[in-house]
Amino acid sequence: MDRYVASYETTAASPQASGPSEPAPDPETAAAGLQQALATANDQLSAGCDKQAFVDGLKDGLAGVRAESDVALAVLARITANLTGATGNRRSVPVGEGEDLLAAVATAAPGATLNLAAGEYRLSHSLVLLDGITLSGAGRDETRLVSSATDVSVLVISPDLVGLEQLTVSRDHAAPGSVLIASATTSVSLDAVTLEGARTSSDKRGGAGLDLASASGTTSPGRTTVQLTDVVLRDNAWAGLAVGGGHRVSVLTSRFADNGQCGACFIGAAEGSIERSRFTGNGVGVAVVGASTAVLGDNRIAGGDVGIQVGDQATPTITGNRVSGSKRAALIYTDTAGGVLKGTTCSGVDVGIVLSAKALPSLSGNDCTLARAST
Repeated sequence: MDRYVASYETTAASPQASGPSEPAPDPETAAAGLQQALATANDQLSAGCDKQAFVDGLKDGLAGVRAESDVALAVLARITANLTGATGNRRSVPVGEGEDLLAAVATAAPGATLNLAAGEYRLSHSLVLLDGITLSGAGRDETRLVSSATDVSVLVISPDLVGLEQLTVSRDHAAPGSVLIASATTSVSLDAVTLEGARTSSDKRGGAGLDLASASGTTSPGRTTVQLTDVVLRDNAWAGLAVGGGHRVSVLTSRFADNGQCGACFIGAAEGSIERSRFTGNGVGVAVVGASTAVLGDNRIAGGDVGIQVGDQATPTITGNRVSGSKRAALIYTDTAGGVLKGTTCSGVDVGIVLSAKALPSLSGNDCTLARAST
């Protein structure tokens, strides 16, 4: 029995094999740099510079500035808009197919909603969101952002709430990277959005539909930082959703399909919940590792190698889930993982719950076979 259980210690889809992308730039630092640049310019104006001459000279000077990264490009565009008076003040901004979406974002007022018309918007640079704005499409099947940008399609580094709704963001499969990355301490709301097509690079970076990056040593945010409702995460090479420490995610009625290593991965000190959602054909439906305390409730998990995998010192609370058709096992607990496993139903699997010798979850009311190592 011990040898049999030991064979499950390493699954074919370890959530740590690729790892998250490098942590994105700190939003507070980015915001402070932007505000400092604006304050310096305003001080010059207050000191008596001729405003029109200043603006004309600024336009000429900024036109010759070369940004070295997509983040720098976004900051430069934002500074240019602010200092040349191009920043709008409308709360609702229409954007038509074929318009420059990066320019629309750069000139949008904080708190504005950009209403994207139906159509396809192709992005060769990352869409960097420095301010709290909302991108609202005409429906996930109607408004599509297709990106070939290096590393990431959409990067959120705003200290204020950013929203995406009623649209699809996908990667050009020839361009490795993740679909959306949100830095630690950012806040994001996704509603009726699809994130798809992320691919890993040759050095195993990227490949996540939604990568909630974390800085080293990040502690609990003490609040929900990312909300997903009716979101589809599919066909991503590494993970549909990767949650790192510093984020607390709330996922409701969402779908995870055909993601390579895991539908959802909770890593390190990641917190949050996934409820009433469906997982189909992912390597591992949900992986909870590190010291994560994730909550999984009333989800349906079908196919893949493993339904739910818990490892390291993670202590998730798993209640009322149904797991079916997993090739290796419905649930696997390795290392010293614990937590609560209650009311789980396993069907169409050869093995239900697999526990290593030191894994000690509290088990009650589960309709699954059980295999436990003795040493």
